[in-house]
Amino acid sequence: MTLTAAVLSLLLIGAVTRDMSGAQAAERRSTLIAVGKVARSGIPVEGADVVVRLWPNDRTLRRLPRGAAVDFFEVGITKTNSAGEYRVDAPQAVPGQYIGPRGMLDVEVMVADSRQEMRWSYTAGPPPANGRRWILLGPSSPDQSALVSSRLDLGLETSYEEYDAPRRWTGAAERDLAGDAALVASRNSVSTRSREFSAALQRARQVGKAMDACVTVATTTHYNRPEKFATMRAWKGAKGKVIQSTGNEHTMGIGVKGERWSIGGSKTVSFNASVTQGGLIDADIYNDVRYRDFKNVCSLKIWRRPIGYDDLVSKVVKRRVAKPSYCKMKLANWTFKTGSTKNQTFAAGVDIGAINVMAQAGFDNGVDLQWTSTRRTRQCYSNPNGPLHSSRLSTEPPP
Repeated sequence: MTLTAAVLSLLLIGAVTRDMSGAQAAERRSTLIAVGKVARSGIPVEGADVVVRLWPNDRTLRRLPRGAAVDFFEVGITKTNSAGEYRVDAPQAVPGQYIGPRGMLDVEVMVADSRQEMRWSYTAGPPPANGRRWILLGPSSPDQSALVSSRLDLGLETSYEEYDAPRRWTGAAERDLAGDAALVASRNSVSTRSREFSAALQRARQVGKAMDACVTVATTTHYNRPEKFATMRAWKGAKGKVIQSTGNEHTMGIGVKGERWSIGGSKTVSFNASVTQGGLIDADIYNDVRYRDFKNVCSLKIWRRPIGYDDLVSKVVKRRVAKPSYCKMKLANWTFKTGSTKNQTFAAGVDIGAINVMAQAGFDNGVDLQWTSTRRTRQCYSNPNGPLHSSRLSTEPPP
């Protein structure tokens, strides 16, 4: 960012709050927005270069003309220590075009040792009161305490967030991923250290504009990509309802195409609409999501990122869903709403046209599943500690 732009952003600063709007810039005390570890086949990498930058918000990306360059906001650079760890502070001032709803920021971490590089994305929310580290938006945490903590391995070609590891995601047959399936879900693109990385590093150091030709440009928009964001298991005596409220936030995967398609992190998307669908018995529920491609003119890599929604509850597909393991009896006229129960992440929740990526609707951010019984019923759940700790819930007929 040029000196003129930096001065302008400082003039636009407003006081930071937990309710910052995308139309204003924000000032923050020193807090950590990027924390993680870099390894090669499990062995810490010391001295790796780390570049942290922000993508523009969804409104800005949707409006970019085809072929227009993405203007990233450089947050900072560092090198990993002997344990492979890096820590980068959030910027003190951020222009409004990078700020999403509730003050969220779309972060990209670029890492490279002397040979190879990797990129990883996530959406971060402002720290809680007196907190030091930003919150990872989207992970399976009912108390919103999941801190940003990335794990990047150049040798295994994997990346994930410590607080939302793929082994906790839901795979086929409504079972948690394990072993090879979890490894595949965390597979990221690793490539030879590139001119693109050098350009980002140089720009972050604010050393002239010699490599500004190595830009990332907006290309194709992909409409109506199906997102499975919830699975409802219920019976006729206690039917289900899905509620998506205004301000609803879903977290979805980002696709990356290098030599092959892989997953390059996640992004949280919010929309200003609401919808309710009741009378549900054993079904997968879908929204239609809009993705857009962004291509780097040097590496020719493509990033396919979610930028908004085209339709809510666009499809309900009847499907018999596996019953959770634990149950208890409830009386007639009983109602249960998920509220802030544990979120469920579907490992292959969004078909983005090239691969399937993860999808998660946050039960604490405008999405609720509700069951109302007209007869005695069993409430079933996946965690032995009870329904409030469970990501999979259902109603079943009495035995």
